[in-house]
Amino acid sequence: MATLELGAQGSNSELWRELSSALSTHLEDTRTQCLTSNAASEEELVIDVTEALWAFNHAGHVDEGLQTLANAVLHGLGSAADSRLHDSGSSAVSSLQELYVSSAGEEPLRPEIVLELRDRLVCMKPPGWAVYLKEDDPEAQGMAPLLQLHLQAHLPQRQWPIIHDQDQHFGFLHRLDVPSSGLILVAKTYEAYYDCLLQLSTGTLVREYTVLSHGWVPVGRAEIRRRISAPEGLRSKISPAGKPSRTLLKVLAHAQHGSQALSLLAIRILTGRRHQIRIHLAHIGHASVCDGKYTALETFLGDREWCPRNFLHRHRLAFQDQSGDMREVMSPLPADLRASMRQVDPKDEASRPALLGLRRDCCQLSV
Repeated sequence: MATLELGAQGSNSELWRELSSALSTHLEDTRTQCLTSNAASEEELVIDVTEALWAFNHAGHVDEGLQTLANAVLHGLGSAADSRLHDSGSSAVSSLQELYVSSAGEEPLRPEIVLELRDRLVCMKPPGWAVYLKEDDPEAQGMAPLLQLHLQAHLPQRQWPIIHDQDQHFGFLHRLDVPSSGLILVAKTYEAYYDCLLQLSTGTLVREYTVLSHGWVPVGRAEIRRRISAPEGLRSKISPAGKPSRTLLKVLAHAQHGSQALSLLAIRILTGRRHQIRIHLAHIGHASVCDGKYTALETFLGDREWCPRNFLHRHRLAFQDQSGDMREVMSPLPADLRASMRQVDPKDEASRPALLGLRRDCCQLSV
């Protein structure tokens, strides 16, 4: 979409006003008409609107009037989809598959629903679970249990059709890599899904992570802006032809594992490209610990001796609920990563409080 590129380039204010006026006119026409019942057309409109609002927000030309209008249109589309599809699906309820066991023959950790509202929920994804299945995604294949099926067992199709709708990503607003852990936001209705997409586009939805990386990241390093190309089935990479991507970070502590230098980071992403944190950190020479994709094999094998998986945990989500009130959900560092942290020593006294505190609480990034 043209506005996506304009957002990356930061075009002049006059052009943005013209774009805002044109999009507002289009949305007004959509709102005054009978909202289309063509699912493909609805999905295309939702994508166009959310991408346009992301571009406005990214370029620093926030138009509150346009956001209010877009919110009304998307809520209307979502409400219409809920009315049309509710109770029209199969009565069959998916159940968790017995084959979902670890390679060692033991049951994996189970996901936990940590907050459930009327139209959306937050789930804690354990390591070793895929979020949902895509045919062309090799990370979601094989024996990895699916969070998708776990929620489908909890939310039957006749009552919650979006949880069974592949075209809308089964209600998931974002993903986490199979080895990673953390909080996942899921919409239980189409109206909530479109609302959360709007929050993603305007920066209202906050995602923060705890990461242990290689090397001592300079304390003054607060942001990474590099375009990311993420072709299906291939590794993500930094590329001038990629999509604009922005990562905020805060150095919480410098640490050591033997002679190995490490940094404890709190990270917030303002875009959601595949493997964004991992590729951005690797690009600046501070790859996350135990990252099998973006570090040398020798480094990865050395990390595996004391850390069981990629050291990346989404510890905080903040978003607006159906009433517009902000909700915040926190998740402490899982036991396996806390065990790894017990093998890490602070570089200096200034780093000691953050390292010790991490074993009790999660880290927060204030921007």
